[in-house]
Amino acid sequence: MKIAARPLNLIVSLVLLTAVFACHQSTNKSKETKTALEIDSLLHNTFVPGYVSLSSSFEAAGKALKLAQIAENDTMIIKSWLALGSNLRLQGQNDDALTLFQNALKLSKKISFKSGECQSLIETGTIFYIRGEYTKSGDFFKEALTIAQQKQFFDLEATALNFIGKYYHTTGNFEESVVYYKRAIDIYKSRGNMLQSASVLLSLGKTYTNDGNLYMSLRCYLDAYDACEKTSDYINLADVCNHLGTIYLALEHP
Repeated sequence: MKIAARPLNLIVSLVLLTAVFACHQSTNKSKETKTALEIDSLLHNTFVPGYVSLSSSFEAAGKALKLAQIAENDTMIIKSWLALGSNLRLQGQNDDALTLFQNALKLSKKISFKSGECQSLIETGTIFYIRGEYTKSGDFFKEALTIAQQKQFFDLEATALNFIGKYYHTTGNFEESVVYYKRAIDIYKSRGNMLQSASVLLSLGKTYTNDGNLYMSLRCYLDAYDACEKTSDYINLADVCNHLGTIYLALEHP
């Protein structure tokens, strides 16, 4: 019996050590999960049009980035860079925004974070679009669309389609623009995203107006009006009402 005691004690010690190690791992994972959730919460509140100020959203994104860097979480660092870049773009600081988007794109490719890569391409494209470098912006949007379709990132696919529609609209290719806008609207509607579908409907209505098709333009604006009311999107609603007034005036006085 005395001889068997040692192996028994050894087994008990190993079990205890394993339990302590497992507990330590569990604690670390719990901390990582908590930090990730905290970062996600900050990024979720970075910018909601009409509800959160740019300064507040910039501060939240900055906090998220610091936490992500401390945790050495590359995925969250990319998301934070994208949030900060979007905020800077809205403030008109396009050069600084582009630097963050390019950093996000480079790191996303390095760690094979495809959704980050896709969003980085779209955001980079928007900067070149703002600069008037439309061909270059279109290339970024199309590359993003390819990734979104391959990986079934439906929201990013709709966003890429929308921006490609804008690219074709701006370069005077109205027929292609309509095709891409309609595809974006279909995806947004299928996912119940009335807010984004209203925004694209507004762009589609402008395309029809530029092409001289006032009746189709009117239909788009009325659909957009309905979507804006349902989502309390008063920013786009004001724009829709302005365009509806213009269309009604043009129809009454052709």
